Amino acid sequence: MIKPPTKQENRQMIAKALECHRSKLKEEQYEKLVDEINDMNYPYTIKTIALLNNSNGALDANAKEHDKLSREETMKWIEIRQKYGV
Repeated sequence: MIKPPTKQENRQMIAKALECHRSKLKEEQYEKLVDEINDMNYPYTIKTIALLNNSNGALDANAKEHDKLSREETMKWIEIRQKYGV
């Protein structure tokens, strides 16, 4: 069973992953970017982990749901990246 991260742990992982973009943005913009991505990403992370933890024979349904979640998250990532120019 996979233990989901807390929202703060998720934010820390995102901040670490986006560290290379920090110099391109003002500090306030960078913090807003990390917060916005965390707010968007965290529910998807929780849902994805729940699907993985509950894959008791419903693999096809879970795979379809995971694909749907992945597409939705990707579209939101694109919007945020365009908004902040990263």
